Amino acid sequence: MAEALSFRNFTVRLIVGSALVMGAVGLFNRAVDPFWFYRDVSIEGFNAVKTKFRRFERHVKPAILAREQPDAITVGSSLSEVGFDPRNGVFTEQGRLKGFNFAVAGGPWQVIQCYFEYALAHAPVKRAVVEVRPMDQPDSDCAGREAGLDIATTGELLFSSRALQASVQTILEQGKEPASHTAEGQYFYARHDPGVESRFRELLGQRFRSDQCNSGVFRQGVAQSPPPAKGGRMRELDLSGLRKIVEEAKEKGVELRLVVHPRHAYDYEMDALCGEAVDTWDALAQIARVVQEAAGGDDRIQLWAFMGYNSVTGEPVREGMKLWQDPLHLNYEIGDRMFESMFGQPSISDPEIGLRVTPENVGAVRRRFERERRSFIEENPWFYPGLQALLPLGAGT
Repeated sequence: MAEALSFRNFTVRLIVGSALVMGAVGLFNRAVDPFWFYRDVSIEGFNAVKTKFRRFERHVKPAILAREQPDAITVGSSLSEVGFDPRNGVFTEQGRLKGFNFAVAGGPWQVIQCYFEYALAHAPVKRAVVEVRPMDQPDSDCAGREAGLDIATTGELLFSSRALQASVQTILEQGKEPASHTAEGQYFYARHDPGVESRFRELLGQRFRSDQCNSGVFRQGVAQSPPPAKGGRMRELDLSGLRKIVEEAKEKGVELRLVVHPRHAYDYEMDALCGEAVDTWDALAQIARVVQEAAGGDDRIQLWAFMGYNSVTGEPVREGMKLWQDPLHLNYEIGDRMFESMFGQPSISDPEIGLRVTPENVGAVRRRFERERRSFIEENPWFYPGLQALLPLGAGT
């Protein structure tokens, strides 16, 4: 009998002790809030910088969106996550809309589509900017693993060993690492890191080697007309997922801007001199046709392309660049101008960096791009020597 009571007491104490430990863990994780979900405790030197948010953003951002209930969102890859500040006054109608950057680093098309669908199902979205690319954008299985919607639960946020480890590391790393994101989801990426010229050199060099471009063309330093696309006219793209996004936006009355992001002019020049430029325009024409068909005359849904050679895309490559982190990742200063073009009145002093694209004007947009290319290269004699200096021309093809 005594043994039974002793065992029962032990069991009760074990259960109570375990509950106390779990409660303490939950309170600790709740206070540290390493994944930036609760957002009500922020103490400098303790938890103000969420050093683990970047690693777990795909796990936590959907839960944050459902909690924060934004009206205006941006969706895409790191290009959108870095380049769009969702606090921008034009985008939020001077604060009347609550903005949130719902893009995630490395997000492929299926993640973009599924995050957009998730946002429409879990928040009162009135305005959305969604990244599109001149390639296939098929309909995705948003219930499958590839959707990237592995959403954090309350139990995981408070009681998991992963959360406890993240809380401890968050405290230990205060003062050692800068913030990676804003509270509204924008990613700083390498904004404050040195080595921008090295990043240009690395990424352009990778393209040069993988595309097996004719190194002799680059050595000439002469602006030539783009060569024909490899393989002739582009095949018909699978744009069923893009069509679905447009149809869903129309059904729910969402003001939608589909955006082809700008790239640095050196990256465009790689297209031109490696025979890939025509594919881009063929793809844009197909995308414009699908958007127009799916929108069915709803002018709240628009396709915009921010492509060109100008003072924005042609910023000279040097340390301390203001507008670019590498040939693809634009800073929010460009994103602000994009918002102004799409939702406001572009400043007269700013270059026209973007145009609305329709099936009827794709040809005109392309001709404008090619005229701008010729003029920019002629007027900026540093352009080709600068590109040559960044490429491994001695390596051959």
